Amino acid sequence: MLGYSVLMAVYYKEKSDWLRISLDSIFAQTYVPSEVVIVKDGPLNDELDSVLDEYEDTYKEKIKIVALPENGGLGKALAAGLKVCTNEYIVRADTDDYSKPDRVEKQLKAMEAHSADVISCYVSEFDRDMEHPDKIKAVPVTHEEIMKYGRRRNPFNHPAVVFRKSRAVHAGGYRHAPWIEDYDLWIRMLMDGSRGYNLEEPLVCMRVNSDTYMRRGGREYLKSMKAFNRKYYKVFICRLYGKDISQYSGGSFHEQAQGHNIQEVLKETKHIRICKGYQYMVISRKWLYMPLTHFIDS
Repeated sequence: MLGYSVLMAVYYKEKSDWLRISLDSIFAQTYVPSEVVIVKDGPLNDELDSVLDEYEDTYKEKIKIVALPENGGLGKALAAGLKVCTNEYIVRADTDDYSKPDRVEKQLKAMEAHSADVISCYVSEFDRDMEHPDKIKAVPVTHEEIMKYGRRRNPFNHPAVVFRKSRAVHAGGYRHAPWIEDYDLWIRMLMDGSRGYNLEEPLVCMRVNSDTYMRRGGREYLKSMKAFNRKYYKVFICRLYGKDISQYSGGSFHEQAQGHNIQEVLKETKHIRICKGYQYMVISRKWLYMPLTHFIDS
């Protein structure tokens, strides 16, 4: 049996009962975790601290607590937790979700069978009753489908992901990217040569509510996606011309890039519009992530 680390993050607004359900599901896995790393994203309330103390006493050799002095967001919390994980296989779990007993066993076996570096699965989304999910959130299965789907949307379900630590670290690991901490990492891993795979089976019950759906389509999410695409737009262009991206920053990038006939290249890609003669990505859902595809496939 392969050893693995579970990586979780908790903050003060979460519910203690849900945390118990999540932790119980992790320790009930047919493949028992080697360690469970829980990051306290800032000070917690008494109820959450009490639950963590209880599980620390019960699983003394398994649980590692990483306490951050203040709430910095999921990306920073997971980055801190990843540093202390001691196993190659990292299993992500949210503190309000439920992992089915054979989840990890099936995913680790699939990773080996398909030579995958990152894998997730379908998830059952529910609000009140996990036995009666509101929907099944599907994701593409094969590596080729994942690469194609990743042009437009996140190809993995984050609360159901397992990945190789070495590949994630090589790609830069988690970082602060509000609402898209996971997508940011997966794209960098795929660009770095990692292979993906997803199981066509809901092995995680994911708790969602109206806030979840609002976040998926809200302004803050869109702002993060704009910033995300601006960054990889630069990477894409620099890759085309073999340039060092560190020499381009902010608005100066566009001015310096004009010397390399960028507009003609952009016209040829068909996936980036020229807005008023200016080589800039126009944000629209249809082709928001298209430049990444050129970079990944090159």
